[in-house]
Amino acid sequence: LMSSSDTGNSATDNITTDTTPTFTGTAPDGHFVFLSIGNGSTTSVYTYTTTAGLNWYITTNSLTNGSWTATVTHADTAGNVSSASTATIVVTDTVTGSAPTIDLDVSSDTGTSSTDNVTSDTTPTWNGSSDADAYIVLSIADGVSTSVFTTTATSGGTWTLTTTALVAGSYTVSAVQVDSAGNTSASSTATSIVIDNSTPSTPLSA
Repeated sequence: LMSSSDTGNSATDNITTDTTPTFTGTAPDGHFVFLSIGNGSTTSVYTYTTTAGLNWYITTNSLTNGSWTATVTHADTAGNVSSASTATIVVTDTVTGSAPTIDLDVSSDTGTSSTDNVTSDTTPTWNGSSDADAYIVLSIADGVSTSVFTTTATSGGTWTLTTTALVAGSYTVSAVQVDSAGNTSASSTATSIVIDNSTPSTPLSA
């Protein structure tokens, strides 16, 4: 599978949103290449003739979501056919996950309330739930600029992330999740946080 067709965080895992993926390989000049791709219920065969150079490229017709097995053979001009290549498993996935949940960790919500999102912690920790192993993108905006932080959820579908130092002020925080194929979810419900690390003035004496 060409890296340009292997979408998502990895260009080598063969999990993709590309429903018309392109495959590539090598074969001797003048040989006929046969790409066979099937999902257990249907199989399609595509052909390519190598000319100048050894590389071949085949783009499939539209594939449905699911797991597909691809193998390649090639034949010379006399009709001799090679043995099949090692099978390549490709998963096409265009399904978008739901928005992740997001919450300020109780350890970062300082002060008299541990649920009001008013804190003196300038490097707050956030956590939430998502799909298993999802890539989490956390955005923190102050009305002028937006900082982006990332982490990967566990196999159990939970995630945690600690930001770098933020200046005092009010922020709006949201998150999306991106699956292995590269599908990006809708944004979570926005959460507000106020960072206040100023020291109160000395009280007047009685």
